Amino acid sequence: MRLLEAVVEEGSGNTKPLVLELVGGAKMEIKDAGQAALAAALLRTLAKSC
Repeated sequence: MRLLEAVVEEGSGNTKPLVLELVGGAKMEIKDAGQAALAAALLRTLAKSC
């Protein structure tokens, strides 16, 4: 498993989402800090099941 760290700053003016591509072809688009927190929780849960 590869781990990553990302920082999402609110109000940066960047309208492009951060795209995470997971093994198996699943993709997530993160557009704000709230979504980043949910994505982190999902990744932690997926890591526990491996």
